[in-house]
This record gives sequence, C-alpha cells and structure tokens, in this order.
Amino acid sequence: MMKTISMPHSLMYAQLILGDSRITKSHMRAIYLLMANINPFHDVSDYDDYEHVYMSLKELIAMSCLKSKSIEKEMSDVLFSLIDAAFITEGFGGKQEIKLISRVEFVDEDIVCLTLTKEFTKKMCNVALSEGYTTIPLDYLFQLKSRYSQIMLGPLLTQLSFKCRTEKVVRRFSVEDIRELLHLGEKYKSIRELKQNVINPIVKQINYIKDFQISVETVKSRGKVTDIGKLKNNSNKLVVAGFRFTISNKTYQKHKLETKAKYNKSQFLPSDKITNWDHENLGQYQELK
Repeated sequence: MMKTISMPHSLMYAQLILGDSRITKSHMRAIYLLMANINPFHDVSDYDDYEHVYMSLKELIAMSCLKSKSIEKEMSDVLFSLIDAAFITEGFGGKQEIKLISRVEFVDEDIVCLTLTKEFTKKMCNVALSEGYTTIPLDYLFQLKSRYSQIMLGPLLTQLSFKCRTEKVVRRFSVEDIRELLHLGEKYKSIRELKQNVINPIVKQINYIKDFQISVETVKSRGKVTDIGKLKNNSNKLVVAGFRFTISNKTYQKHKLETKAKYNKSQFLPSDKITNWDHENLGQYQELK
C-alpha cells in the first residue's frame, strides 16, 4: 500500500520558507516524507503520540537524489536546516507562521528523531474536522521536480476527489489566482513568461504521473490585462484572463480508496526496520522481526 499525505488545505496553499535559505528538492522530499509519517487517518485529541517521528537516514538519502561523496553529511545538514522551515498561512486573523520542527536528534548513525512543534502537530492531526484535506500519494510528489508542480497538484487532486465518478473534471484558475497560489510575487509578469516558465512545465511534469493526465487551455475575455494579470473591462481587446485545466481520471481513485483501508501502526513506519511508536523513552526504537 502506498504512503500518502492527508494534506491540510491551509498548508496546501501556504507559502513554505526556510529562513533566509533556498528550499531545495532534498528539503521538500524530507518534509513530505515527514508529513506522510505523522498524520493519522482520523482526528486525535492527544498529540503526544505524534510529537516525535523517527526516520531512517539511509531511506532519506535514497529518496533525496543526493549523489556527492559526503552524502550523509549533506543529508544531515538538510535535516538540521528544517528547524528553520515554516508554513506561512493566511486566514481571517491574518498571516500566521507555523514552524515544523523544534529539535533534530540522531539516535544512532542511521536513526534520526524529529521533534515536531505543537502548532504543526495540531494541523496534521485534526485536518478532517478543522478545515478539510486532500489525500496525496507520496510518490506523486516525489515525481515532480518543481515546487510549482507540487503546489498545483493539490487543488487538481481536490477537484478530482470532488468529482470521483466522472472520467474528466475541469478546474479553472484566473491569472491572478495562479500568481497568488504559486506565490510568484514579481516573477513572470507577462502571460508569455507565465506560460513558458510556470504553466507548461507544470503540465509536463504532472503528466509523468501515470494515474491521471492533465491538459490546459487559455481562457480569454474582452478587456485589458495589467502587468500582474488583473482584468480590466474597459477594452474590447480579447486577452488571456485565466487557464482551464482538464484532468483525466485513470487509476487515482482506485489508489485513494486503497489508502482508506484500516491502518495499523506498522503502516506508518518510515522504513521496514524501525518503529516510531515507542514515545515513552525518546531515542529508543525496536527492530521489527
């Protein structure tokens, strides 16, 4: 059975930062693997069982695509740098910064213990009742190269989940929605730049996933588009106002239903050799037979 992330919608659309450093593919894969190992398939009131997550350094290296001679040190640096990682969410109360990890500790040469912050643990453990979530298979995210593709995958899968009995579903985004969703800021102000550097690579990368395929077409309207994509209806010129994504459902729903089967504790393990369910003594783990 594939590992999945029950991605809270507030985190799906949040901006992810790493202090003043750039977030790399290795950082993202470590964060996604962490999220896949901490979130349950039901809401909980006691967060103690999810406060510490034990992960295998060798497993992280295998998934990180690091190939240097000092690979273990590089992966260790990636893990310790996650202390600066945070999601920036926006709601009725304004912006909120949610730190992910408060402590990183190596139990031995291979096993690392990540201590989660209370805010992040609460987000991941109460998604069903508080805000809703979308089930995202972990291997989908690992197949995507860019952060833009990883972000866009969430709302597309959400739309697919809502229309689970149809073979094709459509999700429309205005130009302004795309810019806000992907946190583009001042980048790619023209439609041409946006399509070339963002939209087309997203479609190409997501279509590597075999369970569904997407296509995109521009949505045009009569008006004037400013340099950041806002539409002004004071002109008869036909301009690009947004994008229409069509998602063809193949086997995603089948995989999603498989993940809803009852999980036992061993299925939340980050590897087949360790367990992170002995929380009474931090730093202790047991070998599985």
